[in-house]
Amino acid sequence: MPPIRNRRALSRCADRQRAASGFTLIEIMVVVAIIGLLLTLMAPQFFKYLRSARITTTQGKMQNLKLPIQQYRNMESKLPDSLEALLEPSEKNMNEPYVDTEDELNDAWGNRMQYVKKTGSKYDLISLGADGVEGGEADDADIHSDKTDIAGSKP
Repeated sequence: MPPIRNRRALSRCADRQRAASGFTLIEIMVVVAIIGLLLTLMAPQFFKYLRSARITTTQGKMQNLKLPIQQYRNMESKLPDSLEALLEPSEKNMNEPYVDTEDELNDAWGNRMQYVKKTGSKYDLISLGADGVEGGEADDADIHSDKTDIAGSKP
């Protein structure tokens, strides 16, 4: 059995190794501050990208919705009276609806797209933007399917 002094010396050596292997409070605070700074710098770009993605998604959903509207027009020999008509099963379409889900009629913000019949076989799909209210700028600007730009936005 080793003398008691050697056991205490081994114990102190093990304590030093355990203490040296951890992080100090200062080191942890510096890392948290750096992460906070990076998030502060990157957050605006992330949200700008998210806004742009929602606009692009809505424009894509409008393009995708044009096909069922054209199919309805070809089968029924007229444009639908509303977007909800695309959800109803039709005998001319083998008792199937022209769109599968109501979500196909919503924009990227979850608002129902507006459908406006124009003269002849023309129509317009409109998303009222993030606020769901007509008009606005930036995120709140209206998006029209018959235009390539966003209403209310500046060139």
